[in-house]
Amino acid sequence: MAAALGGPPGTRVVLWRSVLSRAGSPWAIREMYVPLGLVDLQAQHLLATDLVDASEVLDKAGLPETAYAHSTSARPTRGDEAELLKSPVALALSVRRVSYSGEQARSCEYVIIRADRVALAGSSGNVPNYGEPDAK
Repeated sequence: MAAALGGPPGTRVVLWRSVLSRAGSPWAIREMYVPLGLVDLQAQHLLATDLVDASEVLDKAGLPETAYAHSTSARPTRGDEAELLKSPVALALSVRRVSYSGEQARSCEYVIIRADRVALAGSSGNVPNYGEPDAK
């Protein structure tokens, strides 16, 4: 994780892990890693038991996101992931996103998505809202 965040080996990180669900059915696991020293005391907010917007905590710490890089790959789920997702689905999509503030990596996030619950879409610019592209 230290390499992904641009730090030396042994860099201490805060892990914020949550299970995303809809109507009580889990569809993804989100793991966000933030270098502990990067935000000092602000990082402690990520350990709160209440819902926390990690990006907002980093913004308030003076580390607004100025860039990001992401990649998506498919891989088998691990046992703990299958248990959290309440699914025997053997395949998941893993989205890795590294967020930067200036030249410094501010977080590395993984979202592990059940392959049977995914639809990928994207857009850029000012797209008119005409509904779903495949809707007839």
